[in-house]
Amino acid sequence: MVEIDFDSACKRLLLANSLFRTNNSIKDINISGIEHLTRKDIHKAKMMKVSF
Repeated sequence: MVEIDFDSACKRLLLANSLFRTNNSIKDINISGIEHLTRKDIHKAKMMKVSF
């Protein structure tokens, strides 16, 4: 894991905790780069159509 990935993960975790009113910690999430994404992952995300 590169340090910038950790920094980015922390910022996203803070944002998610605020938006979803949760109290997750860095230990509760999986940190990985985009190099492991597949077409299936992208398709699944598009199908979820999450909106706020």
